[in-house]
Amino acid sequence: MTNTNIANIPKSVLICGVPYAVNVDPDVSGGYFTNDDKITVEKTGTQFDQREIFLHEVLEAILVVRGVRYCRYSTNENSGYRFVMNHDDFEMVVRDLAAALGDFINGKLKRRQKKRCKGKK
Repeated sequence: MTNTNIANIPKSVLICGVPYAVNVDPDVSGGYFTNDDKITVEKTGTQFDQREIFLHEVLEAILVVRGVRYCRYSTNENSGYRFVMNHDDFEMVVRDLAAALGDFINGKLKRRQKKRCKGKK
Protein backbone atom coordinates (compact mmCIF):
# COMPACT_ATOMS: atom_id res chain seq x y z
CA MET A 1 0.00 0.00 0.00
CA THR A 2 1.30 3.41 -0.92
CA ASN A 3 0.96 6.17 1.63
CA THR A 4 -0.44 9.24 -0.14
CA ASN A 5 -1.13 11.21 3.00
CA ILE A 6 -1.86 14.78 1.86
CA ALA A 7 -3.57 15.73 5.15
CA ASN A 8 -0.68 14.74 7.44
CA ILE A 9 -2.81 12.12 9.17
CA PRO A 10 -0.87 10.35 11.95
CA LYS A 11 0.48 6.85 11.35
CA SER A 12 -1.20 5.66 14.53
CA VAL A 13 -3.73 6.73 17.15
CA LEU A 14 -4.50 5.45 20.65
CA ILE A 15 -8.16 4.48 20.96
CA CYS A 16 -9.28 3.61 24.48
CA GLY A 17 -5.74 2.52 25.31
CA VAL A 18 -5.30 0.43 22.16
CA PRO A 19 -2.89 1.59 19.43
CA TYR A 20 -4.48 1.60 15.97
CA ALA A 21 -2.26 1.71 12.90
CA VAL A 22 -3.47 4.27 10.35
CA ASN A 23 -2.92 3.88 6.62
CA VAL A 24 -3.83 6.22 3.78
CA ASP A 25 -4.53 4.05 0.75
CA PRO A 26 -5.25 5.24 -2.80
CA ASP A 27 -7.00 1.95 -3.58
CA VAL A 28 -9.69 2.37 -0.91
CA SER A 29 -12.99 4.16 -1.36
CA GLY A 30 -14.02 5.96 1.84
CA GLY A 31 -12.50 4.50 4.97
CA TYR A 32 -12.88 1.75 7.51
CA PHE A 33 -11.53 0.38 10.77
CA THR A 34 -10.98 -3.25 11.64
CA ASN A 35 -11.13 -5.42 14.74
CA ASP A 36 -7.39 -5.99 14.44
CA ASP A 37 -6.68 -2.35 15.34
CA LYS A 38 -6.27 -0.74 11.93
CA ILE A 39 -7.82 2.35 10.37
CA THR A 40 -7.65 2.90 6.63
CA VAL A 41 -8.48 6.18 4.94
CA GLU A 42 -8.83 6.72 1.21
CA LYS A 43 -6.56 9.14 -0.57
CA THR A 44 -8.97 11.76 -1.83
CA GLY A 45 -8.61 14.92 -3.85
CA THR A 46 -8.66 17.27 -0.87
CA GLN A 47 -7.11 17.44 2.58
CA PHE A 48 -10.55 18.23 4.04
CA ASP A 49 -12.06 15.00 2.67
CA GLN A 50 -9.17 12.91 3.97
CA ARG A 51 -9.37 14.49 7.43
CA GLU A 52 -13.16 14.08 7.56
CA ILE A 53 -12.88 10.37 6.74
CA PHE A 54 -10.11 9.95 9.32
CA LEU A 55 -12.19 11.64 12.04
CA HIS A 56 -15.24 9.57 11.08
CA GLU A 57 -13.34 6.29 11.42
CA VAL A 58 -11.63 7.25 14.70
CA LEU A 59 -14.94 8.31 16.25
CA GLU A 60 -16.76 5.20 15.04
CA ALA A 61 -13.99 2.96 16.40
CA ILE A 62 -14.30 4.69 19.80
CA LEU A 63 -18.07 4.18 19.78
CA VAL A 64 -17.65 0.48 18.98
CA VAL A 65 -15.03 -0.02 21.71
CA ARG A 66 -17.27 1.84 24.18
CA GLY A 67 -20.16 -0.46 23.23
CA VAL A 68 -22.63 2.19 22.04
CA ARG A 69 -22.95 1.06 18.41
CA TYR A 70 -25.61 -1.56 17.96
CA CYS A 71 -26.58 -4.06 15.29
CA ARG A 72 -28.02 -3.24 11.97
CA TYR A 73 -31.67 -2.39 11.86
CA SER A 74 -31.88 -2.02 8.07
CA THR A 75 -30.43 -3.73 5.04
CA ASN A 76 -28.21 -0.79 4.06
CA GLU A 77 -24.66 -1.72 5.08
CA ASN A 78 -23.69 1.61 6.68
CA SER A 79 -26.96 3.24 7.65
CA GLY A 80 -28.11 0.18 9.55
CA TYR A 81 -26.13 0.95 12.70
CA ARG A 82 -27.62 2.79 15.65
CA PHE A 83 -25.58 4.72 18.22
CA VAL A 84 -27.17 4.99 21.64
CA MET A 85 -25.64 6.66 24.69
CA ASN A 86 -26.48 8.86 27.60
CA HIS A 87 -24.64 12.09 28.36
CA ASP A 88 -22.08 10.37 30.62
CA ASP A 89 -21.24 7.98 27.77
CA PHE A 90 -20.97 10.94 25.41
CA GLU A 91 -18.53 12.71 27.75
CA MET A 92 -16.35 9.59 27.84
CA VAL A 93 -16.42 9.42 24.04
CA VAL A 94 -15.33 13.06 23.84
CA ARG A 95 -12.45 12.34 26.25
CA ASP A 96 -11.45 9.31 24.19
CA LEU A 97 -11.56 11.37 21.00
CA ALA A 98 -9.45 14.13 22.54
CA ALA A 99 -6.91 11.55 23.75
CA ALA A 100 -6.81 9.78 20.39
CA LEU A 101 -6.35 13.01 18.44
CA GLY A 102 -4.22 15.00 20.88
CA ASP A 103 -0.98 14.73 18.94
CA PHE A 104 -2.76 15.24 15.62
CA ILE A 105 -4.51 18.39 16.82
CA ASN A 106 -1.52 19.74 18.74
CA GLY A 107 0.81 19.08 15.82
CA LYS A 108 -1.50 21.01 13.50
CA LEU A 109 -1.71 23.92 15.93
CA LYS A 110 2.06 24.05 16.41
CA ARG A 111 2.68 24.05 12.65
CA ARG A 112 0.06 26.73 12.15
CA GLN A 113 1.58 28.88 14.91
CA LYS A 114 5.05 28.50 13.42
CA LYS A 115 3.78 29.60 10.01
CA ARG A 116 2.08 32.64 11.55
CA CYS A 117 5.17 33.59 13.52
CA LYS A 118 7.61 32.92 10.71
CA GLY A 119 9.42 36.09 9.76
CA LYS A 120 8.27 37.98 12.87
CA LYS A 121 10.97 38.97 15.34
